[in-house]
Amino acid sequence: MKTAYTNLYEVTELQRKIIACIDDWCHKEKTPISQKRIIESIDSPDGTIVQSLNSLINLGYIRKAITNADGETGIGSAKTKYVQLKRL
Repeated sequence: MKTAYTNLYEVTELQRKIIACIDDWCHKEKTPISQKRIIESIDSPDGTIVQSLNSLINLGYIRKAITNADGETGIGSAKTKYVQLKRL
């Protein structure tokens, strides 16, 4: 007898758009995508997108990637970007 698994946390429509945006960027550019680019590509209030990104991290769909900006060193040179872990 097989066990039927159900997802207890539903993924919202905004989260689906974010995952699609990250998926498209990562497959085309082959680099992590910045939060700024995600916000630019999706029409929604900034706070809502940031909350959705944090929810997707908690659900295990994406993770943060810390990178250094080109030519920058010192405080503030580390930039937060996102990498996809799972597809929908």
